[in-house]
Amino acid sequence: MSKKKSISILGCGWLGVPLACHLIEKGYLVNGSYRDIDNKSTLINNSIEPYQINLADKELLKNTDSFFDVNYLIISIPPGRSPAINKQYADLFTNVIESANRFKLEGVIFLSSTSVYPASQANVSETCDDSPDKPVGHAILAAEKKLSNDLTCPITILRLAGLIGYDRVPQNYLKDKKVIRMSDGPVNLIHRDDCIRIIEGVLNKKVWKETVNVCYEEHPTRKEYYQAAADKYNFELPPFENSDQSNFKIVDNAKLKNIFGNDLLKYSNPLELFR
Repeated sequence: MSKKKSISILGCGWLGVPLACHLIEKGYLVNGSYRDIDNKSTLINNSIEPYQINLADKELLKNTDSFFDVNYLIISIPPGRSPAINKQYADLFTNVIESANRFKLEGVIFLSSTSVYPASQANVSETCDDSPDKPVGHAILAAEKKLSNDLTCPITILRLAGLIGYDRVPQNYLKDKKVIRMSDGPVNLIHRDDCIRIIEGVLNKKVWKETVNVCYEEHPTRKEYYQAAADKYNFELPPFENSDQSNFKIVDNAKLKNIFGNDLLKYSNPLELFR
């Protein structure tokens, strides 16, 4: 009988916990990190081996050898909203890289973001080398480069579009909005379930040393997306405003389809969520 593969998920939050649960169902042994003690019980209740890790606190990085002594590591830690954290974000992974290299992992998956692309009023693919137009994009791109350059094991970077599904629905997002700006601009979205499918696909197909956009092929306008949600769930929308129409990008998913085909994703168009 073959030994179970082991995975550590650095950052068990909105995406990390259900990802861990899915991988456990598929037969993996899964460790998960939490930062705040209040979240420990969530991991325990879902059969995830819990580790308290805060990359900004070296004391909480001690005694974590067993967390990194695994087959695979998935990094699911966004930079946060603080400008200071954004500047330090890439450096937070120094100790992670040292541990991963010491235990000779089979592979690392870094959950990045399409915010590394500027609003270029055009399609953006993985070959785009235009500079990000927001601090968070610069922070994430710097982390991508540090991990790619310093890790000795293979790494695949998944640039996730806007995450949707479950509680991340338009009626929650819009409840405090006075107006919907850029209503004719395209949306770049991906459902959480499909993110998990892609991550599992990377592991199953051993898709290493790649950078891949994780986004749906179809890009309805904001107006179309929010109106479809309002029609289905019967809530009132704030007024649409067509200002700043030049501030958009269309994330290309051709590479994603080329690697995984057309059948892996549950959806191809975010409007399907409301049909």
